Amino acid sequence: MIGFIVPFRPIQNSKDWENDSALLAKTLKSICNQTSPDFKVYVVYHDLPTKQFSHPSLKYIAFPYPFCTIDMLTDKSAQQTQDVTMSVNAFDQGKKVLYGATIAIHEGCDYIMSVDSDDLISNKIVEFVNKNNDHKDGWFVSKGYIYMAKENLLVRKPSEMNTINGSTNIIAAKDVPKVDFKTNRVDAFSFFAAHGYLYHRLKEIGIHLQPLPFYAIIYVAHVSNWSRVTESYKVFSLRNFLIKTLRYQPKFAHIRKEFGL
Repeated sequence: MIGFIVPFRPIQNSKDWENDSALLAKTLKSICNQTSPDFKVYVVYHDLPTKQFSHPSLKYIAFPYPFCTIDMLTDKSAQQTQDVTMSVNAFDQGKKVLYGATIAIHEGCDYIMSVDSDDLISNKIVEFVNKNNDHKDGWFVSKGYIYMAKENLLVRKPSEMNTINGSTNIIAAKDVPKVDFKTNRVDAFSFFAAHGYLYHRLKEIGIHLQPLPFYAIIYVAHVSNWSRVTESYKVFSLRNFLIKTLRYQPKFAHIRKEFGL
């Protein structure tokens, strides 16, 4: 059984709360569209979204710790980073994911997948894991799409999706670390938050994640993305023009159905 953990940002850290709530509802609808019912979904929140999607396998869990601002982090070097907002967001996200993972594992989930609250995922993920659970270490998403919502443009990313998006690691419950949730040490909750390094971090200790063999997520690009993917793809350059032209993916009916787009 997979436990999907969806960390939701607090209202004080939102640029557009109504939009964030609407995106979360679409994400949850996408997750719950799985072809296999063998999953649970946990939304970990400080503030309940204005739009709440309901499903028998879905739980909303109030996060019992305060939002950790930069001055509350015990590692003072974090206060000197070039991007303070990114540090705070990553800490909050990482702590919420591990908190939700702890509950999911206690309730019998064998694998944990963190899903950002504005992404869409393939409805084939749970079925694939169930059929291939002889591989005990887990998987990562290499292939995915970037959806430029404003331009109504879907761009294929045929490799290294896990380096730009957090919804890209499926980890065996046995390998999810146990942490002290009372600490505010900046690196204490980076396991899922540092998604681009997770494959390599686990490989160093003998845990080998395998790439999912299909396009598994859609990264929805919008004004509130922490990674600023919207701005990077808007930059007018020959490279970006070629990426959009050569990897443009029409929104075929089967893609809309598979991801809930």
